[in-house]
Amino acid sequence: MNLNDAQLEAVRHRGAPLLIVAGAGSGKTRALTERIVNIVESGEAAPHQIIAITFTNKAAREMRERVMSRLGARAESMWLMTFHRASIEILRRDIDRLGYPKSFTVYDQADQLAVVRLVARSLGLDEKRFPPSQLLHRISALKNEGKGAEELRRQGGFYEGRLAAVMEGYTSRLVSQGALDFDDLILKTCELLEDFEDVRSRWQHRFKHVLVDEYQDTNPIQYRWLRLLAGGGAEVAVVGDPDQAIYGWRGADIRNILEFEKDFPGARVVILDRNYRSTATILDAANAVVHMNPTGHPKELWTEGTEGEKIRLMEHPDDRAEGDAVAQEIASLLRGGERADEIAVLFRTNAQSRSLEEALIRFRIPYRVLAGVRFYERAEIKDILAYARLVVNPGDEMALRRVINVPKRGIGEKTVEALVESGLLADGLDRAAEALGGRAALKVKAFAGLLGDLRREVEGLPVAEAVEHLAKASGILPELRREGTDEAQGRIENIDALVARAKEAEDEGDDLAGFLSRVSLLSDVDELDPSEGSVVLMTLHAAKGLEFGSVFLVGLEEGILPHSRSLYEPRQLDEERRLFYVGITRAKSRLYLSRAMRRMTWGNPAVMGRSRFLEEIPGELTEGWLPPAKISRPPSGQPGSPSEDGLRLGDRVRHPSLGRGTIISRRKDGDDDVVQVAFEGRGVKTLLLDMAGLIREEA
Repeated sequence: MNLNDAQLEAVRHRGAPLLIVAGAGSGKTRALTERIVNIVESGEAAPHQIIAITFTNKAAREMRERVMSRLGARAESMWLMTFHRASIEILRRDIDRLGYPKSFTVYDQADQLAVVRLVARSLGLDEKRFPPSQLLHRISALKNEGKGAEELRRQGGFYEGRLAAVMEGYTSRLVSQGALDFDDLILKTCELLEDFEDVRSRWQHRFKHVLVDEYQDTNPIQYRWLRLLAGGGAEVAVVGDPDQAIYGWRGADIRNILEFEKDFPGARVVILDRNYRSTATILDAANAVVHMNPTGHPKELWTEGTEGEKIRLMEHPDDRAEGDAVAQEIASLLRGGERADEIAVLFRTNAQSRSLEEALIRFRIPYRVLAGVRFYERAEIKDILAYARLVVNPGDEMALRRVINVPKRGIGEKTVEALVESGLLADGLDRAAEALGGRAALKVKAFAGLLGDLRREVEGLPVAEAVEHLAKASGILPELRREGTDEAQGRIENIDALVARAKEAEDEGDDLAGFLSRVSLLSDVDELDPSEGSVVLMTLHAAKGLEFGSVFLVGLEEGILPHSRSLYEPRQLDEERRLFYVGITRAKSRLYLSRAMRRMTWGNPAVMGRSRFLEEIPGELTEGWLPPAKISRPPSGQPGSPSEDGLRLGDRVRHPSLGRGTIISRRKDGDDDVVQVAFEGRGVKTLLLDMAGLIREEA
């Protein structure tokens, strides 16, 4: 089997629950696969008596291929699948016990949102106060915690009472329609196993071995699912790494892996700490960072490989210069023989990809955005640009089709088709609306009035102000702010990045029409030859489980990584550090850590502080800071240096009503100094410095 001693122990251990603490790059998939093969070849269990659970279809597919290559057709009856796929298999046989048809439907997010909207309307709830997407987000979170409407009602709050009513109505409608949502698949499996002893007994006797990969990512309802399925005496083996627990924001509970020995008395713990991926220098940096976090199973990743190159630190005047410098270095790597698909650029938020994509296009470097879409192809960006196109060219039919009902204003596809078929669009939207008659005409005329107002309001405005005004006055930005979900926040950050790009175009002499022309050229990457391979751009969350020869971690600034929402929440800050650790350990040979001294925020440059995580890497492992790219525009001043008022980035301050906080960014807005302060328990606030009354606290 050619396994190291720890892997061999993980493969052969029997007779007690097993926790395999598998560090990054330690060969955990191989150990898990070999354990499954060993169980079958030893005759301890037939293939159909083994269930191995993963979190993604990709991981399940990879594991199945590995097992099939060893066991052949014998592995076909083995359950190697995700939590949700296994739940469907169980529910299809017995869900009628819960009042659902065995031919139940699984609703996707669009279906779910439509049902929530119908329920909210039937209850007379104002969508502005109770956005359906926010309601659905809360319902999903409650289900993943195994909670229902009754827990909400016990809290007694006004919002909780309304949410409970929506949750009850939502559940009732799904039942009446014979449908489950994604969260229901696991929740209803738990209910089925708990409520019907014969069903529970049948499945518990079916499986003799239950294995779970990425155990640190399980949430409360998945933990409950596992305990029910394995409760008949099945041997449990889980694989995970507390240091790679990065999904707390979506309900994962790190305590599941930290308390495994408490939950499963007599458990054996095997630590896989030999790394087969990265150089010793990269591993030393990763160890130094993650050791700042408390953990129940400390480990020290090590390798028999080479020491490798030092980690290169890159510091740049602004985010555009950062993009240019990264692209220049990638071009150098490609000239040196590195394959494009062995290079990855990782960032904390999707909005950061904008300057990186533009730089790669300018340098004619092929790239692809993994687990996401290109910046200018994201829905919210295309919507705002469509409004801009209609302001510049009222006859742009494709732009009209895109945004005539964005945000939703009750104008359906049939109405749009009637407008087009009238042949009057060339004479203006108002004229075409007259041909419709009735309520449809009134709605279209209202939209025509909005477009007319937008044209007058943005006329003569600088490009950045025009784009920001379109985002607000169209209703797109206000709707995202009302949603209040993590997804909506990500879209708001993307709009922020669009305004910043408009400001740069403005500084280079473009008007709104010129900016749109520039964007259309940047979006056209058809000339890039995909056969040459592509550099990969992705978020740090999306990079988990992957590896690359050369990795660039960008945006290493306070407020970005760590994210501003985590600065005064210890658990969230620990998770941000683990996210940084995940990024470091994606690199096999070369690692670049990059930050910008200024970053555009709503069209204005904000001074950014260096990420605290950079200070946790021993200096002997690094080299740099590298000089900024020659094509960058050097700003005045340096972050971290005191201003005339004595306040600098990173200073601890006190506000008369908001309490204690830390300055995380500073920028000029005309003659005003604007600061962002992360307050304890209050989040990040943007303040005018002259009026804020901030008092610097001594360390």
